[in-house]
Amino acid sequence: MECSVCGQSAAFSLYMKAKKHHPSYWRCVECGFVFAHPQLPCDYSHYRFIAPNPSELTARLANYAQRYGIIEEFILSPHPRVLDIGTNCGIFLKYLQSKNIEGEGIEPNQVASHYGRTNFQVKIDSVSLEDYQSEKKFDVITMFNVLEHVEDLSNTIHKVKSLLYRDGVAAFEVPNIFHLLSLLSSGYWHHFEPTHNWFFDRNTMVRFMRANGFRVRKACFIPKIVTLAKCVDGALATLRIYDHVSMRAYLRLREKSFYKWLNSVEINVGMCDYLLVICTPDD
Repeated sequence: MECSVCGQSAAFSLYMKAKKHHPSYWRCVECGFVFAHPQLPCDYSHYRFIAPNPSELTARLANYAQRYGIIEEFILSPHPRVLDIGTNCGIFLKYLQSKNIEGEGIEPNQVASHYGRTNFQVKIDSVSLEDYQSEKKFDVITMFNVLEHVEDLSNTIHKVKSLLYRDGVAAFEVPNIFHLLSLLSSGYWHHFEPTHNWFFDRNTMVRFMRANGFRVRKACFIPKIVTLAKCVDGALATLRIYDHVSMRAYLRLREKSFYKWLNSVEINVGMCDYLLVICTPDD
């Protein structure tokens, strides 16, 4: 087995014994990259989807506006064509639509993609990146909190590069593994979940992009506008409360008046937990 970032083989140390989901997380001795092993398969085409409520939608649109404001500094085309990989229900595409920017997405989850096409009138192809076929090239490709989910990092990044114009821009947002809550959670950090396989920090993310033919133009930690309900969800997941609650009980909780109030209050959270990396092809 080789490290997906530096290529160093057979040089891994146990990062931590996971408290749930994955048996163990390992760290490359050479570069510090953390990954789950063995990795658990996931059928994203039928993965659980919960439609965003109005407050969540407003917060996520504001987050995408903030991120696109950073990305557009590096876009050369006056009329960019954007591909959003792992677009879920297409909220980023809805934002682009409001700015008259041409955008389309791919999303293997059938329910999420149908919801986006029906409710936001955005263009979403219900396929995985591996199965996506297109003769088109794009000026901008985005993957917001998707790269940690993929099965094969190398194939994913090469597919992204093949779909990008030579002067195009690729933007990746990933959780930061060495962030305070991760280090203090003793293995119960909410990003230690069964669908997350790869855990980057700034150094390993930059190194991975450079090794795969990209020039890193910007790498920064970025805050998120979230509702208080989202903060409570993250805290309860970290404290393992949700380990003992059924999905039906959780959905009932979301209907309670106090939970709806939590969803009406938005805060800007910047804890260096999300890393945004903007790249251009290096050839």
